[in-house]
Amino acid sequence: MTRPIALALLFLVAAFVCCEAQGPLCPLNSADNICGRFCEPTCANPWPVCAQRVCDEDTRGCRCNAGYLRDTRTGFCVSSNQCT
Repeated sequence: MTRPIALALLFLVAAFVCCEAQGPLCPLNSADNICGRFCEPTCANPWPVCAQRVCDEDTRGCRCNAGYLRDTRTGFCVSSNQCT
């Protein structure tokens, strides 16, 4: 009985490690990016002027795909005609 439980736990740990290595799961219209939300275009500021910064694992996160803007009210990535 303990062997199947140990195998199941080993499988769960392996699945968790695999998923963590791939980066975060991002919502619709966004993808994992090393710069994350740093200086990301938003509905309120579609063309931000950004200071030069080196992006690294500390800034990694979900970023809107090209052609989409972050709606800061909802947090979702939307097309410009969906901005409110």
